[in-house]
Amino acid sequence: MLKKNLIVLDTNVFIRFLIEGDENNHKKAVEIFADIEAENVFALILESVFAEIVFILEKVYNVERKIITEHLSAIISLKGIRSNKKEVFLKALEIYQSNKMNIVDCILASNCILDDINIYSFDKKLMKIIQSNK
Repeated sequence: MLKKNLIVLDTNVFIRFLIEGDENNHKKAVEIFADIEAENVFALILESVFAEIVFILEKVYNVERKIITEHLSAIISLKGIRSNKKEVFLKALEIYQSNKMNIVDCILASNCILDDINIYSFDKKLMKIIQSNK
């Protein structure tokens, strides 16, 4: 894979793909994701962007956790998506859907669970989630 075929997607591209508020940008986002799905281009999802996508969908657009999880899991699973955090993102979404934790805590828990890392936190709910998944 050549680096010229690798792009980093900003949060707004995901939002415009999922939320059809701006027709022109929605069409462009759909085209980008069609290229990603066809593996004509490869896209990198950064952890900070992933967290922001979830936050915006939940807090700004009032999308239900189940819907967020379904749509983002499908996107993350595309072959053209590149990230060494795919498994972390998918586990974080699983935790996010079944708990009332914010996405950042879910990502933190996911990292600890998957990498079998100990954590120190005063957040009892976070600690309970991690311990029950190890």
